[in-house]
Amino acid sequence: MLIATGDAQPGNNRLDHEISAIRQALELSTIHVVERSCAAPSELAGFLTTERPTILHLAAHTAHGALAFRLDGYTHWVDQEDIGQALRHGPPPRIAVLNSCATYKLAIEIAEWCPAVVYWPNTFDDDQARIFSDGFYRTLARGLPVSVATAAGHHIPPDSRPRMIGEPDLAPFPTDHD
Repeated sequence: MLIATGDAQPGNNRLDHEISAIRQALELSTIHVVERSCAAPSELAGFLTTERPTILHLAAHTAHGALAFRLDGYTHWVDQEDIGQALRHGPPPRIAVLNSCATYKLAIEIAEWCPAVVYWPNTFDDDQARIFSDGFYRTLARGLPVSVATAAGHHIPPDSRPRMIGEPDLAPFPTDHD
C-alpha cells in the first residue's frame, strides 16, 4: 500500500492524523505501508512503478477543482485531469483511494485505469477522513471487498460519505480461508 500526500497547508489539514489512523488500522495485518509525504504529481507514476502497491491512498487539500501539491517550497494547484494523466503513466493499483474533497472528476479520469476508485463527492473534514480511513482499512484487512469497506464510515453523514466506481467485489487482501 502506498500513501502519497500533497500539500495540506492551504486548508490546515491534519493528514498526519489520517495516516496515523491507517497505520493503526493495519498494525496487526501483514499489509506493508509505504508513505510518501509532499509528493509532486510528477513523482506519482515513479512511486507506483517502484512500489507496485495494491492500494494507492492519495490525500491532499482540494479547492476549486484542483489539488494542492508542494513544489520548490510553494503550493501549486494541480487540476484533477493532470493528476489523472500523471498517475496513468505508472502501473495501476487495484484500488485508488482519493481522500481529498470533491474528487469525482479525478475518479472518472482514472476509473478505466484502476479497477476500483474510492472518492469523496463533497467536502469533508479531518475527523471524517480519519474515521473513514480507520474503518475502511480495518475492513479491507479482514479480507472484505472494497464496497463493504467504503460503507464502513457509517458515522459520517450520508451525503458526505465516500463513493466508489469500479469492481465492488474486489477484495485486495483475501484472508487464508478464502
